[in-house]
Amino acid sequence: MSERERIELLPLPEFDLTPDQREALIITRDWTKEFFDSVPEGTHVGGHGFDKTMRQAGTAAHLSFLEGYPIFLPILTAMVMDVGRTSSDKRSRSWQHGLLSREMIIPLLDSITILTDDEKELISNAAEDHSKQNDNVRRSRVVEIAMDADRLDCLGALGPLRSASWNSHLPAILPEETSTGSAESDLKTMWQDMSVRHMEWIGMLWTDSAKEISRPRIEVYQRYLEELRLEASFMYSAYKKLGL
Repeated sequence: MSERERIELLPLPEFDLTPDQREALIITRDWTKEFFDSVPEGTHVGGHGFDKTMRQAGTAAHLSFLEGYPIFLPILTAMVMDVGRTSSDKRSRSWQHGLLSREMIIPLLDSITILTDDEKELISNAAEDHSKQNDNVRRSRVVEIAMDADRLDCLGALGPLRSASWNSHLPAILPEETSTGSAESDLKTMWQDMSVRHMEWIGMLWTDSAKEISRPRIEVYQRYLEELRLEASFMYSAYKKLGL
């Protein structure tokens, strides 16, 4: 895909929201931001801060528009699905943060009077399932769009920043990178997170629009990974040559 064809370079569409829906999203934004502004001491949110929430919401709106799906529920889901990361509960550091988010958003959803019970359930299921593997997801357009918005945030130039902020305790890249595991417990370096786990998400995107957006981003990302490996290999080889 050439640069001219990139969706990011096209004019943004007019997003269709009713006044009630916009007010509900403002309430949701403020509610979510309060959690991120008051993260308990010792809780690590890494690259999952409120800035990511804003990006996810914008991406969810755009994907919904491109897919011809009403934008309100995916946006609301994107705004709340990572709130579990703000908790001191140990689940916040694992894939179970989605379940934690589901538990935390119950009072918020109950306070939004324009939501039906079915819509509350749809949002709750999507919030819980967004952190799971695709095979374990209760499929709906809401969860598919929310998950794609989440994964697109790492599949591109933001990927290295996200990995570094989440895995700052790990080495960047080691002389011999041999592990190919992608589970949290398998990760030994930031390189592994980027080159293995993030790359697995390419085949997990649900929507055609997300796949189209991801293609040029992934090309940039893969070129970066190749350059990183080349530079690190050069430096480690020089160190080895010292015979220390």
